[in-house]
Amino acid sequence: MLSISCNKPEAENIDPTDFKSNFQAKKKTLKVKLITKEAPFEKREGHTSVTFNNKIWIIGGYEGYGGNPRNDIWQSKDGMSWTKLLATKHFSPRTSHTTTLFKDKLWVIGGNEIPNRKNDVWHSEDGIIWKEVTDKANFSSRSSHTALSFNDKLWVIGGLDQDKNPLNDVWQSKNGVDWIQVTSNAAFSPRFNHTAFVFDNKIWVIGGKDGIGASNKVSVKNDVWYSKNGIDWVQATSEAPFLPRSGHTSAVYDNSIWAVSYAHLRAHETGRNLVC
Repeated sequence: MLSISCNKPEAENIDPTDFKSNFQAKKKTLKVKLITKEAPFEKREGHTSVTFNNKIWIIGGYEGYGGNPRNDIWQSKDGMSWTKLLATKHFSPRTSHTTTLFKDKLWVIGGNEIPNRKNDVWHSEDGIIWKEVTDKANFSSRSSHTALSFNDKLWVIGGLDQDKNPLNDVWQSKNGVDWIQVTSNAAFSPRFNHTAFVFDNKIWVIGGKDGIGASNKVSVKNDVWYSKNGIDWVQATSEAPFLPRSGHTSAVYDNSIWAVSYAHLRAHETGRNLVC
């Protein structure tokens, strides 16, 4: 795996240009341990994974590579032993949705039901009993977007709309029902398969694909952006030293930002069910 660590400046009150001038990244080589080669859940991609209630959770995604979407839910305490939850009245099978934590609940937002994209919002306290908060949020139907919790609100950023056009709008909600559009046109280009997370009390967006999705004229990005309010965005760097990427993951650990690369599967390969 390839990871990138970005050092956080020491100062408490940072001028918007400081991150841009001091943005540094370095390649890290990690020792990876294979926990299980054949987990009991089906091989998949386009799923989500989160940690919640001291467990790892796997939710939905494609069956294999580009197969049927799923809505199964799995949890594990150690990554080796997995339990399938028998959820009741939950969201439809989907892929490229988002799962995030907000107000001590799991939240599932949107995704691709194939052929239709969704803008529904669901939450659960235990992963078994789910409540549909809204079947049609104010934001348009979408997939390959990002969702996160910031300043006691839920946020949805970008993605692909029903016509496969990339988006750069930003939305927020206090309850998952009532959504306010913070901006219809953020400073970063419309994109999907990017990552978004919170670091240093700011929202950060890294990479993804932009361009016109319907015609497949897309470019892969390695730019980095941040915002204190979701409206005003500052470009930390237009070209980070790591290669352009989409479908990757990002996390905050040890006071640093970590970006983990995405390796494309060869055309004849299926999705994976290994855990590292």
